[in-house]
Amino acid sequence: MEIIVGQKGLEEFNKINKGRMDQIHMRPMTEDEFLEHKIAGMEEIRAFCESLRTVHESHLVADPLKEIKEEKVAVFWCFTFDKDIIDEVKMYEMETGIKIVIMVEVLFDDLGKVMQKFVDEKYEPTQKDITWLKSLVDNLSIKGHWAAPMGFLFEKTGDDEITLIEVKNDKALFAICQTIKVGQVARIKVII
Repeated sequence: MEIIVGQKGLEEFNKINKGRMDQIHMRPMTEDEFLEHKIAGMEEIRAFCESLRTVHESHLVADPLKEIKEEKVAVFWCFTFDKDIIDEVKMYEMETGIKIVIMVEVLFDDLGKVMQKFVDEKYEPTQKDITWLKSLVDNLSIKGHWAAPMGFLFEKTGDDEITLIEVKNDKALFAICQTIKVGQVARIKVII
């Protein structure tokens, strides 16, 4: 498995591997994925590679030796991906015999900054968001927990204060950034 960043990363990858690849398949990123800063997971990568496997299996019937020998490369282009799936992708790559290259616009280590910038520039909390967060914090006791289904956990650490204590996946970062902004308007201190 290999991770490359953006168009420049793809150009470098192509230069290094020029003439070495028998088959290269690229999965484009959709406009919605880019605009929503969607984080790709194993499910999307597997769906793309399974469609390639179907093609390879049909080619095997026509020319088994050629298809087995050829190096197959799948370039999966996405905004970014969940770093918790790296080992799973490597295992899947060995199982399929397809070299998987994940082409990202943003490395997951920089995702928090990108999400915060996006929320700061594009997201405006509604009155409903503000009322909901105030009500949630008011109804929690000190040391009480708010466990969000998208994969994070806050603890109430003061009358108008919540502290992030657990993040289970990168998909939660966008919602955490939104919570920070809602907290600013609602006068609730959100500690990360």
